[in-house]
Amino acid sequence: MTVWGPIGFGMLALLLALALSRPVIPRPAALVAIGSLALLWAWSLISTGWAQSPDRGAADAGRWLLYAAAFGVFVLLLRDDRLSKLLLAVFTALIAAFGVYLLVRMFTGDARTLFLANRLHGPLGYVNGEAGYLLLGFWPLVAAAERARRARWAAVAVAAATLLLGLVVLSETRAVIPALVVGVVVLLAAVPGRGRRAWILVVAGAAVIAASGPLTDVYRQTATGHAPSTDRIRTAAEWAALAAVFAGAAWWAAVGLRRTLGRSGSAVSSAGLAAVACAGAVLIAVAVPHPLHRISTEARAFTELRPPSATSSARFFSGGGNRFDYWRIAWHEFRSHPWKGVGAGSYDTDYFRMRRTTEDVTQPHSIELQGLAELGVVGGIGVLGLAGAVLFGLGRRFRRSRRSSAEAGLAVAAGGIFLTWLVHTSVDWLHLLPGVTGVALGAAAILVGPSAQAAPVPVPQGRRRRPLGRRTVVVAANSALIAVGAVFLARTVVADRYATDARADLPGNPVAALSDASRSLRLQESATTRYTQAAAYARLNDYARARGTLLGVARRQPSNFVVWGLLGDLAVRRGDLPEARRDYGRAHALNPRDPQIAALARKPPAP
Repeated sequence: MTVWGPIGFGMLALLLALALSRPVIPRPAALVAIGSLALLWAWSLISTGWAQSPDRGAADAGRWLLYAAAFGVFVLLLRDDRLSKLLLAVFTALIAAFGVYLLVRMFTGDARTLFLANRLHGPLGYVNGEAGYLLLGFWPLVAAAERARRARWAAVAVAAATLLLGLVVLSETRAVIPALVVGVVVLLAAVPGRGRRAWILVVAGAAVIAASGPLTDVYRQTATGHAPSTDRIRTAAEWAALAAVFAGAAWWAAVGLRRTLGRSGSAVSSAGLAAVACAGAVLIAVAVPHPLHRISTEARAFTELRPPSATSSARFFSGGGNRFDYWRIAWHEFRSHPWKGVGAGSYDTDYFRMRRTTEDVTQPHSIELQGLAELGVVGGIGVLGLAGAVLFGLGRRFRRSRRSSAEAGLAVAAGGIFLTWLVHTSVDWLHLLPGVTGVALGAAAILVGPSAQAAPVPVPQGRRRRPLGRRTVVVAANSALIAVGAVFLARTVVADRYATDARADLPGNPVAALSDASRSLRLQESATTRYTQAAAYARLNDYARARGTLLGVARRQPSNFVVWGLLGDLAVRRGDLPEARRDYGRAHALNPRDPQIAALARKPPAP
């Protein structure tokens, strides 16, 4: 909240300024999308009344408010497709520059800090999020290569797209596979110019496959839990750069050959694509001799929660992992609370009690299942409304691309971004990352736009304009809604600031920590702040108030195992081992697969 709260204020202020000064008429799809985001914000905020984790629920509500404001700003700003192209250019340049930065770091510095164990995750700090961010730049670069008038700029775009794909391979993120597949199938099938687009994909894909050995060695040849060596990282960077240069040079040569062949080039291109397709089918048949058996095996690995393969070549296509467990529990929560859900930010209400693994997560890794589990039918309607409205706009762009090559470029670039984000976040949690989701929202605004400028209403001579028109009512209603959002965001940000100060004061000044915690709690209830309050009482040797504070959290959040673990710790500090054993036992009942809690329940430590 200390980062995105002020950004949210800025977005709300900009949205209000645009609504007052630049009246436009958004398309119906844009209104549905904005309404869906506003619905998710409002219902998330309301659900904090029954959520087990009201502080996380408030954070979720703030995130949806930020998304609604940002999307509204994009919709109001993008009055024509020239601005849409500029926005896409800015997004693409930022992502490509980030890819170049990563490559330079791997060449010149100690790039081991960029890897979490043996997977690329820095400097953004989350493996799948970084892979998703890099992949968002791929389709705009493909569109740029298609539309470039000069061969050298087309070659640069293909090289950049290939570099991003190579860096995505270093993340070893399986969620990019369905995102890529859906994008390729939809954008090849629905948008004209598919021949050139298919060849760009072939060239970039072939270059990355040629470099896949050194790229995947970073994961495959590094011991689990250890960072790869600097030499291995540098070798991977060299091959990624070489693949990009090869792809760019190959595309430059292909463009020159196409111009030399003239009209006969189309026939040669079609024949070449057919040959590539046949060769690909043969290679797949050789690599996967029994495809139905392989599919059945991976499906069993998915439902039986087997770990993914330790070899990179198999990991990308492995069904193993824990997502089936996340999704199973989310579906159970939706069926148990279909109308209102368990509350925003409260997916783990049942997760730690029902999980079949020891992995600690607080979201089901799916935007659709998180909406249903935490917000019930209303959340499902909000997510479906957002996705459906933007996909409707994408369909409109598809239809218009048959008459305009410029429309085709926008459909490929913006449609590729949104499809990539939507499919990826359907099996992951990119929707919780504002920096990544903001790019997808910008692309979504392009797909449902551009908005039309409102024409002034003519006033006949001799008649006065009505003092209160329809536009005035709409602007007043929107201003009131924005004001409500700003007040909510202000309370959340200030509460978070006081809570942060309380945690900072706790080691050296527990009295100040109590004061800051009380200020925070007057604005927003939070289990984490209650923990700080209880710890301050404990440091002041006020055992009764410390325990009473934690028991209050336990009454409000009966599925919270953490508070019972803290009560056990407090009892140990007090020297009351029988009470500690009972408290740890309750924590163990709520989280039976945590080995540390199980050990504490069996034998609490000596004070």
